[in-house]
Amino acid sequence: MINDYRHEIDIIDEQLLALLQKRLGVVDKIGRYKRRNGLPLFDESREREALRTKCKTDAEKQLLSALMDISKAYQKACFNIYLIGMPYSGKSTILKDLSAMTDRPCVDTDELIAQRENMSIPEIFGKHGETYFRDIESVVLCDCAEEGSSVVSTGGGIILRKENIRIMKNSGIIILCDRPLDSLRESFLNDKTKSRPLVKNVEDLELLYYERFRPYRENADICINTELSGAAEKILGFAKEKGLSV
Repeated sequence: MINDYRHEIDIIDEQLLALLQKRLGVVDKIGRYKRRNGLPLFDESREREALRTKCKTDAEKQLLSALMDISKAYQKACFNIYLIGMPYSGKSTILKDLSAMTDRPCVDTDELIAQRENMSIPEIFGKHGETYFRDIESVVLCDCAEEGSSVVSTGGGIILRKENIRIMKNSGIIILCDRPLDSLRESFLNDKTKSRPLVKNVEDLELLYYERFRPYRENADICINTELSGAAEKILGFAKEKGLSV
């Protein structure tokens, strides 16, 4: 008799696990929608209402609460790691380091824009202007947010639009790749290509630095000095602390 009961429980458990997988599939769709549209991950009022109206016993509340926690952890694990910072701040180098250290896809929004438009960034600026570029940049950022689970190196001016900041904050953690202005100047002067469309001379670089200094720091979750050793390791450590799978 006891074996019959156990067999019945086994069948129910299989059904519950199948339903859990189905639930997580819907959770993934919700997470993608939230990330693309910059919506907050958590809705505590909705959760409280669900627990109040759907559950009649403490056991039911514990089960539904556990399911909610699993779903939130599942969504949060899909958050991106966003790298922001000035031109010459070391974002590309950090991206390469992280690519070698993590299983996450590592992408550069400028490269994605160039591929999408089949033009270099300077050509896009020259042919269409900065506003057009910023529009495409925002679309590419939304694509990255929806996809999730990536390391995303962003263009230096991505923080110029509040909508971009909202998207990043609600779909990942924001890492400021920081370097002192003197080091940025030195890197610019040593750059033989001088291909940055908004940085034609040292004065341009300094102007951008002072214009973006505050929004970079105000919106970053953590500031990492890319000149110090172990910068990539610190980023991954911070990501783990925030519940991201790396």
